[in-house]
Amino acid sequence: MVDVTIIQPHVDERPCEPPHPAEGPSTSQDARTPLQYDDLPQDHSIRVIDLAPGAWDEPVRCSLRTVRLDDNNLCYEAISYAWGDPTDRRTLVCNGSVVSTTRNLFEALQRFRYDATTRTLWADAICINQANNEERTSQVRLMSFIYKRAVRVVVWLQHDDDQIVQDSLNAVCRFARKEDGFTRIEIQGPHTPNQSTQVFYRWRDVDVTSITGEESSEVTNVAIDALCHICSSPWFGRGWVIQEVVLGTSVSAFWGHAEIGFNWLGIAVSSVISNHSTGWSHKMDYCLLLYQISVSHRNLNGTWRSLYSLIHSTSHFVFSEPKDRIYGLLGLRTLECDPVNGQSFVDPDYSITTTECYRRVAGKLLSDWHDLRVLSWVYHSSEFASNWPSWVPNFDETDVNTFIGSREPRLKEKERPSLVDIFESVTDEKQCINIPGFRVDAVDREVEEYANLGNLKVDCHAPTHLQAVLRTLSRLYDDAYLASTLGNWQKELPLDCGRIANLVSEYRTFMKRDFVQDMYLEALLTRLSFDSESSFEPHADRFFRRCLQDRTGRTLFVTSTGMLGLGPKVALPGDIVVVLHGASVPFVLRPADNGFWRLVGECYLYEVNEGRFHREWEEKGSVSEKFCIY
Repeated sequence: MVDVTIIQPHVDERPCEPPHPAEGPSTSQDARTPLQYDDLPQDHSIRVIDLAPGAWDEPVRCSLRTVRLDDNNLCYEAISYAWGDPTDRRTLVCNGSVVSTTRNLFEALQRFRYDATTRTLWADAICINQANNEERTSQVRLMSFIYKRAVRVVVWLQHDDDQIVQDSLNAVCRFARKEDGFTRIEIQGPHTPNQSTQVFYRWRDVDVTSITGEESSEVTNVAIDALCHICSSPWFGRGWVIQEVVLGTSVSAFWGHAEIGFNWLGIAVSSVISNHSTGWSHKMDYCLLLYQISVSHRNLNGTWRSLYSLIHSTSHFVFSEPKDRIYGLLGLRTLECDPVNGQSFVDPDYSITTTECYRRVAGKLLSDWHDLRVLSWVYHSSEFASNWPSWVPNFDETDVNTFIGSREPRLKEKERPSLVDIFESVTDEKQCINIPGFRVDAVDREVEEYANLGNLKVDCHAPTHLQAVLRTLSRLYDDAYLASTLGNWQKELPLDCGRIANLVSEYRTFMKRDFVQDMYLEALLTRLSFDSESSFEPHADRFFRRCLQDRTGRTLFVTSTGMLGLGPKVALPGDIVVVLHGASVPFVLRPADNGFWRLVGECYLYEVNEGRFHREWEEKGSVSEKFCIY
């Protein structure tokens, strides 16, 4: 039995009531009339919901009111929720008309309404005329202001059984205290802004200030299970919640009848993932990333790296509208622009195609910011799409693994050309980019053995081939990744030997031994001065999964001069390998008609990525050429 100490419920100050509270919207109007939206009059105008009071099982009634964001007296709370199943719907009455909305929003309104007074809220599905693309576009431009201006962001996770909620939160609180991180956790919200008492969470408007119970070894496992259950809410993973949480000055999460500070969840999940290697769900990754972005956004003067890094790190969040993968992040300040100053990297426009939206973003990253990492996101599963420029990434393609080009550049600044000349052009009705660079080599053939990595057949009398394969693969992993993956023993080994020895262990563990002879592996391990693989076998499974991930959509190829490279699966003999000015990795291009090129994708060549070709190019005074890619 867990004992909880509570204090008296707070007298609710109801900070977000309309200026002239009413008893609720009149229903004398014909409720069958569809909700009519009046045009928003000014640039900084939005609608807010005045939610009528009521009990949980009473009909939900509300009215819309137009306000200005620059009104100093404006007070509202912004709801953050997952839209959920679009076919699972409920009805409410708004401005006297029956409105159909998703179950998630309906339950959020049920949970957030007061018993006796009107509450002012903002929710996108009701406050924005979703049928009007022009209005959607203008309101998306204001999204950063909407969430920053709200007195609080209230997150609706889901309705759940009371006992499950209480048991879960109590377990997580004991875990947080056990991990000695609880001093950093505070309940958030407008109810008690000056309260000094430490609050674990709020249950039915009562503050829970003490959790008692055994702090045994089972506490961690129970807490991890509880966090997994919390993070199973469909809210986690929804793309729009990123800026909703990051921009909110105060963020509270509501789970059933419980209320907790979102930072509290972030700290707990961060502790689990950092200190406990097993048991946690991948759903926790969403919570951790939201927390990390939020902290980073505040600690770095409100700046969170580049837009590309932000898009890349949030690629597994879900957006129902592909263009929102861009528009849903524009409210966050990045290295490129600050929305608070009225800047926007691109103007949201729901009337254009997804292709055009992504082209504008990629083109600006290339031409204005010289960020060639965007080209590493390019992935072609088969033939080039006729209506999609080959150099424009599909940012909605979440399975693309940009493990090479997403890293910080390997090449030192002095090894790169000082001037990057990139610009967009329209030639022969093709949307092109011109990028200077120089040719390195041409693709000659695919290494067939790599196509089926698990069945790699090795000639015991020709060990250099496998060694080249292993060396090429091993170079793809930097020291930081190896250190975190393989443990401290890695630091005591020569770098190349450690990498190759680990890969050999991987092959030995997971490949069919009929194809890779043990005598050869023993000889190779001996040659690498590594006697036993026992110390790194525990890491083999994780490393193997990473190998499979990294080779998805890629193939090992040999160039015309005999170099070994890793590149796009769709690369063909005759494609060329180029180094583009300002890029940290080589790329594969395919010749097209009239001197044009198609971008096949990024690649890896040991000699090129280690800088040898850059040095030779500079020493020989090689002349670069411009590649017009469409």
